[in-house]
Amino acid sequence: MFKVSPIPTFQDNYVWLIQQTDGNEVWVVDPGDATAVIEYLEKHKLELVGVLITHSHYDHIGGLDDILRYKNVAILGPDSQHIPQITHPLYDDDKFSLWGTNCTAYAAPGHMPEHLCYVVESNDNYQLFSGDVLFSSGCGRIFSGTHLELKSSLDRLKQLPENTLVYSAHEYTQANIAFAKAVEPNNPALLEREQSVIQMRAQGQPSLPTTIALETQVNPFLRCNNSAVVDMAKQHIGHSLADELEVFTALRQWKDNF
Repeated sequence: MFKVSPIPTFQDNYVWLIQQTDGNEVWVVDPGDATAVIEYLEKHKLELVGVLITHSHYDHIGGLDDILRYKNVAILGPDSQHIPQITHPLYDDDKFSLWGTNCTAYAAPGHMPEHLCYVVESNDNYQLFSGDVLFSSGCGRIFSGTHLELKSSLDRLKQLPENTLVYSAHEYTQANIAFAKAVEPNNPALLEREQSVIQMRAQGQPSLPTTIALETQVNPFLRCNNSAVVDMAKQHIGHSLADELEVFTALRQWKDNF
């Protein structure tokens, strides 16, 4: 596995820095703020060799022009007219390599139509860079997409191995846990996670990465077949729900106004 480090930017973004195990070469994921990235590289004497982009929102791509002025590196990401800096467009299930390690692009629409997530696989260890689709204890808003698209994207990510480390693009965990507790106030795994996150944040540590195993226990958007989640969604919306998609839709609309 690689060393993965967070570079905090803006109010709650993380630029994830992926560092070669035995070297100083790095890739960065979603450098919305070039200044923070360049300062980190210079301070730690690291060599930038490439950039991964998940989607076109400014807090994920706003630093690309300055990054390219700093160093002309490969920029991998969605084939989108809104990201003209992409040098190597990627599509669903495209494979690429980081220092000989297998990586796969996953199309993950719902938040934005072009959204990609990235799975890095090394010796049965998995790392997921999930952008704004899967968050710790939550999921992204729908800006340009449908509830079906977003749920389908999450369902696909949910099938990754349980030990997959999940690196989301925002520090939203405490706010997401507050909503998750409204849905499942008696979920012991969720209450334990809440206390763990309180301690991490009090010490100035990120609440990430999380894991697929943990998210299936605490994230209501991955638990739309759980009876307690279904019952609370029905209670909130005031009528019966026919299937998991309707449960998911009710939860996402509830969270939008929470």
